[in-house]
Amino acid sequence: MQTNSILVVGIALFACAMPALASGPCNLGCVPVRQTPTPALEYELLIPTEQGLLPVSPDRVFRSGERFRLHVRANQPGSVYVILRGSEGETKVLFPPAGVPIAVNWLERGEDRILPDDGWFRFDAAPGVEDLFVFWAADSVPAIERSVANPFREIAPGTFHALLATATDYRQPWIRVERIRLAHAGLDGELCPAPVHRWRPVN
Repeated sequence: MQTNSILVVGIALFACAMPALASGPCNLGCVPVRQTPTPALEYELLIPTEQGLLPVSPDRVFRSGERFRLHVRANQPGSVYVILRGSEGETKVLFPPAGVPIAVNWLERGEDRILPDDGWFRFDAAPGVEDLFVFWAADSVPAIERSVANPFREIAPGTFHALLATATDYRQPWIRVERIRLAHAGLDGELCPAPVHRWRPVN
């Protein structure tokens, strides 16, 4: 797949400590905490039609050369990254694009974004089953940003595995990930079998 292009995060709330057997309002100088909703992600795939961009199911079988964009929205502000794991197991950053300020991937709370801002994600000629990983993080992720800066935008297998392990560990509320599995048929319509992935799948 080529590029021409959240997630749920738990926020810990700490209650005001109360003396044993005490009743009534806290009198220890506690600062009231505004409850923050559990961060959540919404996304959809959009394809170009004569009627404009229309959503399609991720279960759809795509064809070589087809293009699409991602519509994303989160209820908490943070950085958004889109990473491709190709049918051969290689991983590379699709968003944010190279040569633009890294802050372009910042998403405000409730903001609707269509990724990429300019251009498309496009399937190449090699059929297979590919995974898009949409990462949300409360701040920037240096391990991903270093990959954005390298010429091939690739992420080392060990680094990617560590990212997935952290993002799927709910004791780490600052980062989350969504996986979108896409079936990609070649120009002749043949779909290759799903490859055996080297990394733990994200449920």
